[in-house]
Amino acid sequence: MNAPPVPPLLTSLWNETRKAAAGLVFAQTCALCHAEGAGPSVPALCDDCVRSLPRLVDPCCRVCGEWFVGNIHGPFRCTNCADRRFAFEFAIAPFRARAGLRDLIHQFKYQRQLWLAESLGRLLAQAVCGPHADPRLAADDRWVLVPVPLHPRRLREREFNQALELATTASRQTGLPVVDALRRIRYTTGQASLTRHDRLENLRDAFRIRRSWPWSRGGLSRELEGRWVLLVDDVFTTGATMDACARIIRRKTGATRIAALTLARG
Repeated sequence: MNAPPVPPLLTSLWNETRKAAAGLVFAQTCALCHAEGAGPSVPALCDDCVRSLPRLVDPCCRVCGEWFVGNIHGPFRCTNCADRRFAFEFAIAPFRARAGLRDLIHQFKYQRQLWLAESLGRLLAQAVCGPHADPRLAADDRWVLVPVPLHPRRLREREFNQALELATTASRQTGLPVVDALRRIRYTTGQASLTRHDRLENLRDAFRIRRSWPWSRGGLSRELEGRWVLLVDDVFTTGATMDACARIIRRKTGATRIAALTLARG
């Protein structure tokens, strides 16, 4: 007989307790260089490691956010996007998925280091507010943060959804509400080893809009009519997942704009 599912509230309380306990232990130690004296702006990292993170700067494709080396001026669309029509308008990320940041994401996502959620969420929020904010994310209260969902089976395995954790922290930093509007109805194989075409097929009909808007972790319940949606996840690679989420939102809601926001660009 299968064990009964754990109520979402208990799971949330357990995750918050784990983060708080781990935070007490690791608060004064940098997660990358292990030096004492992690900084207040990004609690898990010292100032030197924050400065060393591989920030994503121009020139970048105006659609997928891919970074390019060369003397390129003004907005451009890269060759990888030339034959594609994404359901989202553009994708942005404050950093590249390299070196130290990639290690942090792996610790958080695969080693269940939930105490890193606060720091990584703050780094994600830098794309929305502050000196490194993307100008396309205008200060407009129509933006909402919609985390990319995990399938229930994957959620049981991982015990938390990294996209929701990042969105929750980013919400506190930016003031934008979290709307947990999507659910994943089909369990899919890992995307990492698949071709672009296979990734798209793998995600076909994998997402649905929740039938009723649940209370989000920020205490908000909002419909997407007339809203500007920022789909949130940890890493953007081919864009297949974001595209699949954006397509169902466009078909089933009244959202007027959709963009993809990730911590890193793969």
